[in-house]
Amino acid sequence: MTSKTPHGADALIKQLEKAMAEELAYRQNTPERLTAALAEAQRGPNDDDLECAPLLEGWAPVYDPICQRPLLVGQPTGQVAHVEELAMQTAPVVAIDPVMGFARTHDRWYRLGTPAAKMAPGLMSEKLHETIVHFVAKDLDAFDSLVAAEVALVEDYLAQNSEAA
Repeated sequence: MTSKTPHGADALIKQLEKAMAEELAYRQNTPERLTAALAEAQRGPNDDDLECAPLLEGWAPVYDPICQRPLLVGQPTGQVAHVEELAMQTAPVVAIDPVMGFARTHDRWYRLGTPAAKMAPGLMSEKLHETIVHFVAKDLDAFDSLVAAEVALVEDYLAQNSEAA
């Protein structure tokens, strides 16, 4: 006896599989992608970058002690949220401007909504709170120095790869 999926489920599964494959391909950090990320971070976002960027609500700057990288965690909306996510971590951050409301990671721009520290009690999901606690939360001054160290690390990586080529 063969089981049938509900009407439309096959199409939804194919869409999700395609979105996951695109996301995996997008996250591969080739030297070209990292070079572009640093150049974009240096020039800052344009209107198109921010229009297409996912919004990260309840965001917090954190340090992943395992990967030793500065990340943001938060609740995503927009293009990065292929399925309903209550919390996520970004790729490593190479630029952040909380006043202007944006951040650049290895793989994309993010618009920054309300920081976790300023969210009204009860608005932060339990999953987001658990994610923030899992990592080492940082104040923005300490986070800026971690981002500068990340940029230097990426630049060293790119220099080594250009010498090897």
